[in-house]
Amino acid sequence: MKKIIWILLLCALFCALTACGKKEPSAPPPQSDAVSPEPPAGSDLPPEIPSPDESPAEPEVQPEEPSIPTTAWSGMLAAYQEVLEEIYRSSEDPEQSQYENGPSFALYDADRDGVEELIVRNTGGSMSDMWTRVYGYDEASKAAYIELEEFSSLYWYDNGVIEAAWSHNQGMAGDKLWPYNMYRYNAETGAYERTAAVDGWDKSLSDTWSGVSFPEDADTDGDGFVYYIITEEGGYAPEYGEVMDGADYEAWRESCLEGAFPAGPDLVPLTAENISLIG
Repeated sequence: MKKIIWILLLCALFCALTACGKKEPSAPPPQSDAVSPEPPAGSDLPPEIPSPDESPAEPEVQPEEPSIPTTAWSGMLAAYQEVLEEIYRSSEDPEQSQYENGPSFALYDADRDGVEELIVRNTGGSMSDMWTRVYGYDEASKAAYIELEEFSSLYWYDNGVIEAAWSHNQGMAGDKLWPYNMYRYNAETGAYERTAAVDGWDKSLSDTWSGVSFPEDADTDGDGFVYYIITEEGGYAPEYGEVMDGADYEAWRESCLEGAFPAGPDLVPLTAENISLIG
């Protein structure tokens, strides 16, 4: 009996010694930089959220498409340069633009279609040599063309409307009105179309003109001046046009301008150096 008891005590002592010599488990391995895979479908475990150091990269921002294609833009500038160089070469004094009355030009979105036109103004020489041209660019033919050619005095508005003063005030408007043509751009034809011409009659200069008496009935405010809105080509008052008093004329004019404000290009002298700068 005593022998059995001793055997049990020796077993207990051996187990205690073995437990004391057992090693602790090693520390867990460091976390990998890779994002843990998503749990399998149907798992109750939530997906792991990347740490701040593992935030997904920002998506690459794609540049916006230019409003004017680069190829069309460069082609347009080349066509405008060709026009300017031709005008420059054809001048008897190419550098006459150094003088105050020399030709000048600008790139300006006159018709408000989002693409700049070439504006060229020539004020030198005789009256017949004074003009302003608005050139557009035709993508199909890769060439510049004239949208409008008029006398040199143009007045621009920020909705694309253009007023062109007549070269002469050959009628009866006197100093109260310089006659002019009003133009609006037609996107379908790619050119400016004349809305009407405006002339006037000042009774103080004469109460008859070309066998016609001053229209007293139309002069409702009695100031002795009436306006003529002429839609016929080459027509002159009072043989042509609809006669209006001041209030009616202002209403008609406002309907054409539609609240637009004066605008216009900043012209620079037509020199070889300035031509090269637009390319």
